[in-house]
Amino acid sequence: LAAEELARTTVKSYTFAFTLKPMAMFLKMYVLRLGFLDGMRGFILAVLYAFYTF
Repeated sequence: LAAEELARTTVKSYTFAFTLKPMAMFLKMYVLRLGFLDGMRGFILAVLYAFYTF
């Protein structure tokens, strides 16, 4: 029973990690850390950080 419960919670955490965490990192780097002020370099850096988080 414990293994089934762990499997159910693990799937949800993987879904969260694969979808929301990279998007959150992109927004953090591009908007909160003002990456948009750096132009294309800031955008590329934000995308690379999102891929790294993925």
